[in-house]
Amino acid sequence: MSGVREAGWAQVVGLVVWASLAIGCGGEDGTNGGSRDSGPDGGRTDAAADAAGDGAIDAAREAGPGDGGGGDARTDGGGACTAPQISCDGLCVDTATDEANCGECGSACASDQTCVSGACTCAGTAVACADGCADVATDADNCGACGRSCVPGATCTSGVCGCPMGTTNCGGGCTTGLETDPLNCGLCGNVCPGGSMCVAGACTCPPGEVACDGGCTDVSSDAANCGACGRDCAPGESCTSGACACPSGTMDCGDGCTTGLMSDPLNCGACGNVCPSGSTCAMGACVCPMGLVACAARCADLSSDEANCGGCGDTCEGTQVCTSGVCTCPAGTTDCGGGRCTTGLSTDPMNCGACGNACAAGATCAMGVCTCLMGQIACGGRCVDVSADRGNCGSCGNDCGIGAACVSGACTCAPGLVTCPGGCADLSSDEANCGMCGTDCPAEATCVSGACVCAMGLIACGGACTDVSTDENNCGGCGNDCPAGSTCVSGACVCPAPLALAGGRCRDLTRDPDHCGMVGNACRGDEACTGGACECRPGLTRLPPTAGMGRGACVDLQTSPDHCGTIGNACPDACQAGVCVGDCTAPNLDNCNDACVNRDTDPRNCGDCGQACDADEVCIGGNCRRYRVGVTCTMCPCDAACVGDFDRCCSYPTMPTNVICIDGGGACP
Repeated sequence: MSGVREAGWAQVVGLVVWASLAIGCGGEDGTNGGSRDSGPDGGRTDAAADAAGDGAIDAAREAGPGDGGGGDARTDGGGACTAPQISCDGLCVDTATDEANCGECGSACASDQTCVSGACTCAGTAVACADGCADVATDADNCGACGRSCVPGATCTSGVCGCPMGTTNCGGGCTTGLETDPLNCGLCGNVCPGGSMCVAGACTCPPGEVACDGGCTDVSSDAANCGACGRDCAPGESCTSGACACPSGTMDCGDGCTTGLMSDPLNCGACGNVCPSGSTCAMGACVCPMGLVACAARCADLSSDEANCGGCGDTCEGTQVCTSGVCTCPAGTTDCGGGRCTTGLSTDPMNCGACGNACAAGATCAMGVCTCLMGQIACGGRCVDVSADRGNCGSCGNDCGIGAACVSGACTCAPGLVTCPGGCADLSSDEANCGMCGTDCPAEATCVSGACVCAMGLIACGGACTDVSTDENNCGGCGNDCPAGSTCVSGACVCPAPLALAGGRCRDLTRDPDHCGMVGNACRGDEACTGGACECRPGLTRLPPTAGMGRGACVDLQTSPDHCGTIGNACPDACQAGVCVGDCTAPNLDNCNDACVNRDTDPRNCGDCGQACDADEVCIGGNCRRYRVGVTCTMCPCDAACVGDFDRCCSYPTMPTNVICIDGGGACP
């Protein structure tokens, strides 16, 4: 572009020179060109020549590249630029291609850029950045993007900064290696403390020194790190061979070196022994001035010091004074104990007539007697007018209560109210005094016309409103408590099936010998209730019924002399184990009417021959023991059913799933 500009200016200059020569070619006498001073006949005047020159210059300015005139043209003569050129600082330029005015006047492209379509453009793959064209794939100052500089020592490869092989980027530049760099020892940013070196990636102090609080030190002599880092010697101490020590002639008392225990008042005779205020340390002992004794933190006169009267720590009480080493009350007062020095028992209301006799509030002490004002008496530690005091009406402690007034020494309520212990009450509506003083209605009830009335469907039972149709403690009526295991349904205690209510408790009709199959159906003593039917006890056999008997008797074919082994087999002597014998010979068996039985376990001969147990009893150790059916259990233990007197859980003899609760505990059958 600069060549074009120079060519254009050369043309202009040439035209100007040509014009000048053309004007000045005439001789001085006016031949050919004429003289400027010549008249009409002598050729063009100076003005004409000037006009001709100016016209040539203007023509040169207006000439563009298309007419052989070069690039930029000046418009000083007032001529306009020809599109697409515009005027920039007096020159006609094309901003689409002019590197000095690319896109707009004054917008100059860098030296390595060209102006294409009004934009500064770099060659090839280069990108236009602030400082010129840059290859962002390899330029370390513009790596990957304009202005993105790589750290010192790094190179740009494919738009990514990277340190050379064997170096590491630690933020500020590429380091030669973490093994020896004291600013990045072992890892980036790990700066070795002063005096240490980086060896094999670890900060290392010189031999004989250790790293302490940011620097290397010799712990054998460093008073701030004596023997170990952070172990600071006390003031005055020095560090020798790793141990703190006071200089010769001094001693360490914990907070520094003292010059000696013989005269140091802070360490007198021993470290930490501080002499009391006012004393001195002489020969290792605290010494007070003549007449004073060292007591705790000061020197004291034991003859007059109330805090040390007669001895250190003996403190006088209250208003006592120390006289000649003894705590006494001041002259003219009386000691009423505990340091209470009174000015006189005749007038002191706190000690009237005698120590500790305090007058009631409002009373005065005169001649040693507490006296209330006229018309008042002392009640509860104060003077009151019992004729009008509601809390002491007529006499001390007679409280009229809420709503009542004391009139002439009598508690008085408003008309329609009655005086009750808690105050005035309307007995017709007061729920705390319903009908009469002290009758308190249940929480859910109200007092109506002097009677406690519960809400609809409830009645008052035991101080509470309850629904007797569902309340198990008041089922159907107050105080009717349902047995354990039953519930209250429509005002009646109901046991869950297959249980039934009988005798005040839930019974298992399938096993209960007193209510077998139905309430009131009791089994005989030789029977047990099994599946709701009275069957022979285990081990017994039923005989055919006889006249007048609904069920035949139950016999033991092992012991019965009339039915020994089989029904109808009678023995002449005795029956033992289902065999007729001359007499009972087996151990633990006794002859009871020719039956060989064990009286410890046989319910028909329990403890003695002919002593039969009832249907709800079993024989244990020769005693008939009552039992109840464990209605909620099929095996022991049965804590829910075996309670109270019947707390021993057992299995019915030879029937392990028939759980029974034995009365009196002890062994099972």
